[in-house]
Amino acid sequence: MSWIKTISYADADPSLKRVYDKVKGPDNTIDNVLSIHSLRPHSLTGHMSLYKNVLHNSNNTLPKWYLEAIGVYVSYLNECNYCVQHHFAGFKRLLNDD
Repeated sequence: MSWIKTISYADADPSLKRVYDKVKGPDNTIDNVLSIHSLRPHSLTGHMSLYKNVLHNSNNTLPKWYLEAIGVYVSYLNECNYCVQHHFAGFKRLLNDD
């Protein structure tokens, strides 16, 4: 959990809720790495724009599973267990292999 104050989906005002609606998971869950932007929703919009343009751009020639593998490794090097788990879940999902 973050030490930065965050606003949950349930407590979000309509403006923040519109941004959250674009990134929420099942049961209106918001990843911690995204919810830390809740006090400045424009930064969440920027975060997602950068993320989508880097990892999900149609000009990428590397397969998505490989990009997730890179995400796992970089997160490991940065000693960010949260990010390792996040990218590893995507890696497993893309390969359809636990």
